[in-house]
Amino acid sequence: MNQDEVTQPRAVAEAAEPVTRPCDNCNGMVDLTSVITVRVEEEDGSETVLDMTEAKARSLLDAVGVPQPPVLCDQHPEEGPISTEKWP
Repeated sequence: MNQDEVTQPRAVAEAAEPVTRPCDNCNGMVDLTSVITVRVEEEDGSETVLDMTEAKARSLLDAVGVPQPPVLCDQHPEEGPISTEKWP
């Protein structure tokens, strides 16, 4: 696989990521540009901690085929850290 094959999909995903989305509960718009800390666990058990925008984190989940958590506005906060184990 050459470098173009590796970097091209990422560039497309970053350019296409929305910066706002409607709340799943009330349809109010939610800003996804805030920086969050994301813990990535590799298949070999190693772990990487990254800071990225929520929009980029959601694009990363899409890229690896993991369902995204619900989009919630300030009126419907999620308690505690969000884990992919909480939703199908």
